[in-house]
Amino acid sequence: MNMYYLYDINKEGYNKILDYLYKNCEMFYLVEPMADSEDFPEELPSPKDNLVEYLIERKRVTSWAGTKIKIKNKKRKAVEHSYRCCKNSVEKLRFYESFFEYDDQMDIAFFKDNQCVLFAITHEEILMVDMDFWQGFFKTIPCSIIKAKNFK
Repeated sequence: MNMYYLYDINKEGYNKILDYLYKNCEMFYLVEPMADSEDFPEELPSPKDNLVEYLIERKRVTSWAGTKIKIKNKKRKAVEHSYRCCKNSVEKLRFYESFFEYDDQMDIAFFKDNQCVLFAITHEEILMVDMDFWQGFFKTIPCSIIKAKNFK
């Protein structure tokens, strides 16, 4: 993986990134960082409530792209919602102006061939991309890019 931090992306850049992702990825997930019970919530906040028809799976996790949590209470795990990545599912994310505006500070990641190619840790406003996947794409939108050192 050839990981880079991405900054200073405007709404137009966000939309171009979403276009590239839906054309090249098979799956994405939204993660609610901490859940207080083992039950899955009946009512889902946006954008998850708009994505139900694209849902692949919901599961409890203690690690996801860019994050690993240490928990003392096994009932307090994150909830990962995996979705089929297609034009219509990604269209639901256009309501927002960036990856950092999703309700509940949900993290998001996109996958191509089971490899994470973009992830956002929303509460820290971190957006990372695998440049092997993106290649010259970020020359087409205004943004700032910094190479991630020692990323695993």
